[in-house]
Amino acid sequence: MVSPPTFWTQRLVFAALGSEKDDIKAVELLYSDPMTQLYGMAGPPNGFMDLHGIPAGLQHHRNTNFSIMIRPEFTVIDALGKGYGTEAMNWLLAQAFYRFNLHRVGGGTWGFNAPARAMYKKVGFVEEGILKEKWWMEGEWQDEVCLGILASDWKARQESRSSP
Repeated sequence: MVSPPTFWTQRLVFAALGSEKDDIKAVELLYSDPMTQLYGMAGPPNGFMDLHGIPAGLQHHRNTNFSIMIRPEFTVIDALGKGYGTEAMNWLLAQAFYRFNLHRVGGGTWGFNAPARAMYKKVGFVEEGILKEKWWMEGEWQDEVCLGILASDWKARQESRSSP
């Protein structure tokens, strides 16, 4: 049996989810917690993320959306500003633009999620629009902020950061 791939950054480990009870329980906890990000699928213990599959016949557009969900204990005040989200998103975008040769990656977040919006902006995403009152949550309507980033913009940011 072939093991799923594992990748890592300086502080984070990215591993494919398995059928182990711990993986299933971690996903269930994230999806059942109202304070986690809107979307789902980096492996336990910090959260999950993914690039959505591109349907057959649409690959020539070279764009997709991402999902990210960080466990609540990594989004509380004590963990904010430690760069977990920034590190994870930069890794995911490197995969999207270098490994998969995508042209664009998009996504979304709750309108009220100021820390996520700040992190996406720091990575280079542009807020492209707001879907007003798209989601019903805890008795009130919530907006979704749509975000996007082009490969050329992200690569230019990476090159400018590595220049002396």
